[in-house]
Amino acid sequence: MTNVIYSQNVIFNKIYKKDIKSVKIFRQGSNISYPIIILNGNQKISLIFDEIYNGAKDYSYKIIHCKPDWTVSDLSEQDYLSGFFENDVSNYNFSFNTLLSYTNYKITIPNDNVKITKSGNYAIIVYKNFDVTDTVLTERFFVAENNCNIKSTITRASIVDKMRSHQKVNFTINSNVTIKNPFEDIKVVVAKNNIWQTAKTNLKPQYVKDNLLEYNDDMENLFPAGNEFRYFNTKNLKLKTENISDITYTKPYYNIILFTDEKRIFKKYFFDKDLNGKFVPDMRFGDDPNIEADYTYVYFSLKYPAPLLDDDVYVFGELSNYETCNRNKMKYNYEKKQYELKLLLKQGIYNYMYVAKNKKNNKLDFEIFEGNHYETENDYLFFVYYKSFGNNYYRLLGYDISNSVNK
Repeated sequence: MTNVIYSQNVIFNKIYKKDIKSVKIFRQGSNISYPIIILNGNQKISLIFDEIYNGAKDYSYKIIHCKPDWTVSDLSEQDYLSGFFENDVSNYNFSFNTLLSYTNYKITIPNDNVKITKSGNYAIIVYKNFDVTDTVLTERFFVAENNCNIKSTITRASIVDKMRSHQKVNFTINSNVTIKNPFEDIKVVVAKNNIWQTAKTNLKPQYVKDNLLEYNDDMENLFPAGNEFRYFNTKNLKLKTENISDITYTKPYYNIILFTDEKRIFKKYFFDKDLNGKFVPDMRFGDDPNIEADYTYVYFSLKYPAPLLDDDVYVFGELSNYETCNRNKMKYNYEKKQYELKLLLKQGIYNYMYVAKNKKNNKLDFEIFEGNHYETENDYLFFVYYKSFGNNYYRLLGYDISNSVNK
């Protein structure tokens, strides 16, 4: 495999072309679901994206099996796929009655051309002109088995200095597979709200009996609780909804100016039902937001007394594909003493946060702008991987999604 994507070792969720917008990957039937399906079941993965272009291009895709750390696994394609290893993106539609022309593409997996035969982590690579090195985007998804039962509870931290700011995940794994060496054969990954940069990947059980594993470490199982996501709604371009300061029109775009945000680190916590970082394409008038919702410029601003010296600042969430890159990096306005960013976004309902990324170690810091409150509603995703002696890949034995509020 000579593709530049493979040479990067880890496959990320990443958009490589500036005109690719509104990328979403989810379980078919719910566009706010996580991209997880059961092996040999009836569920499907949907990947949709737009290209700001008046016409269609030749796109193809490949499916890559990955290890728990998202490096490419040792399996060959014939080991985990049935059917064709490369397929065309043939399902596309042109935008209808919009100010800005675009093309909406959709890939559904499995399909008549390709099926997945093994569990595990997967990445889909979309590329142009039948050239796998001309990558357009990469997105992650999961194919799980039903071979373990995960029971979890989410509580506030028991450590005194973390009680007001952190949440603790306690969970047990009861496997249907005989595990001879759980400390070596089992890998557990826990991610909060699908944010993989902050996932826990080295958790070890504190108690083992037969195939029952118990994880309850007071320190290792802690997550900063964060805050509810900020939000705005652009379904109706004629109406200033909550958190929108102004709407203007400069041909060919509507401009959505959000109210200037402030840091929330020292502010009191307020519960606000959110989408835990996701966005949903939608509009007030029309039948199919995938092709009828328009694109607008959305203006973000964040008051801050001076620019951070060691960190860059980003608008973050599914609207940025959970990336921190130049597209969603903010610039500091010295005159107004605020960070600013303009993004071209499809009409819909959006969640977002502000995050600082250290320039040296790339570590993300959500607390500096958003704060941490133990009461925050979060989704926690649990993945259990198993690799027995003599096996050459990690099976995904099972998964669970637990919410910190809705038990």
